[in-house]
Amino acid sequence: MSKVSNNRFVSFGFGAFITAIMQSSGLVTVMTISFLNANLLTLYQGIAIILGANVGTTLTGLLSSFATFDFAIYFSLFTLVGVVIEMTAKKSNVKRIGQIFIGFGLIFIGLNLAGDAFKNDAMKTFISNVFEAVNFPVFLIMLSILFTAIVNSSTLVVGLSILLVSSGTIPIEYALFIVLGAEVGTTATGMLASLRGNADSKRLALVQFIFNLLGCVIFTLIIVIFNDPILNFIKSFELGFQVSLFQIFFNISTAVIALLFIKQLEKLSYLLVKPQETKTEDKSLKFVTERLLKTPSFALAALEKELLRMFELVKENLNNGFISIENGKPEDIKRVDEIEDVIDYLNSAISLYLVKLSSERLNYHAELVIGKMYHVINDLERIADHAHNFVHLTNAMVTEQISFSGTAQEELKTFILDLRHMFDLTYIIYTKNKVSELPQLDQLESLIDHHKASYEKNHVVRLRTGECQLEHSKYFFDFTSQLERIGDHLVNIGYSTVDVVGDVKTKKTS
Repeated sequence: MSKVSNNRFVSFGFGAFITAIMQSSGLVTVMTISFLNANLLTLYQGIAIILGANVGTTLTGLLSSFATFDFAIYFSLFTLVGVVIEMTAKKSNVKRIGQIFIGFGLIFIGLNLAGDAFKNDAMKTFISNVFEAVNFPVFLIMLSILFTAIVNSSTLVVGLSILLVSSGTIPIEYALFIVLGAEVGTTATGMLASLRGNADSKRLALVQFIFNLLGCVIFTLIIVIFNDPILNFIKSFELGFQVSLFQIFFNISTAVIALLFIKQLEKLSYLLVKPQETKTEDKSLKFVTERLLKTPSFALAALEKELLRMFELVKENLNNGFISIENGKPEDIKRVDEIEDVIDYLNSAISLYLVKLSSERLNYHAELVIGKMYHVINDLERIADHAHNFVHLTNAMVTEQISFSGTAQEELKTFILDLRHMFDLTYIIYTKNKVSELPQLDQLESLIDHHKASYEKNHVVRLRTGECQLEHSKYFFDFTSQLERIGDHLVNIGYSTVDVVGDVKTKKTS
């Protein structure tokens, strides 16, 4: 789904196709909201997919119509065929075909059993009396909305209405309002799924509710105003297909109209649901959820976003650390400490999620990606520790009223300038997979090593000449050592694009 084109018609077709296969618009809605919450889809794509799901779900209603015919009992034999395939097949792909046959056959077994219940005269009389008591469009719609929300399936409600009409238990006009109510009631699934989601997932659920509700209101008015010609037209079709054909017409017409105004629906959702006030330093995983564990490819895509978020936080704190050294005074210690806590949290939380994901069924590529991520987050966390140390070391220097000589300060600034360049290059190599830039990264790392050796030697000379004092040494050597280690970690991250552990020493000697 993350590969779906921004073309609304492609996304719409994909939503219809996947819903027809899964036979559940609710399931596709929840999946779409989950992926939207993980930023794997845009809101624009999500709306188009949901519109398609409304059309795709009509296939199950059409299958339910076939169950009203006597020959439908033979469709139940697909279950037997599926069981035989499942028991005898050796290949997993063949077994899956057997599972499809079993599921298809069970649909008709269930519908046949439900149909037999309505053949009982006492049951038919009871149900007829209940519907006669609520013989008013608004009441029928509200009853259908409530029942659909409770059973969490518009497919079930539409299927039952088909059986009720075909058995003569209720007239077709009642069923039309039941179908309209079911289309609104099914949005409850998305609304519930979006409660703990981000702003875009709430917008998607709200958009689905709005266009289904508007469609219900418009069609209710049309049916009430043009009742006789509409009923005469519907009754010209086979009894078993009347309800399903109405559902198909309703969902296709409303979905196509909404598809034409998808940008307006998107803008409306932004007006109704304001952006959430979230800070980048929140201690939480923003993109991954437990549900994504069952789809490793999506989980890895979401984890990559968490890792890049960690990258940005490390960059911010590293910049604070560099500025502290350059200016000789600590840079916003409180915020640096807050970001450090979040980075530590992300390191632990992502590591734990990677362990959980490792227990799922993974292909070789996914296992390599997990290994790479584990090493990258550890290197990032260590870089963040050094950045945090810079700020507190500078604060200690201020407390002790210690400052470096002008020459030492200029050397540290040169050191930092090259490390800034190295960090930016590492980010490009990792995010863009720019393996061709690795030789340049090696050159920068060699330059960083040279800086450490050269500047420490220069400092010893300055101690002899009296330009620098002995109490300066522990801070100067601490800075140069930690700056050099940052370079090592950056090289590890860069080489993770070609080696799972980012083992630069192995790469250089091979």
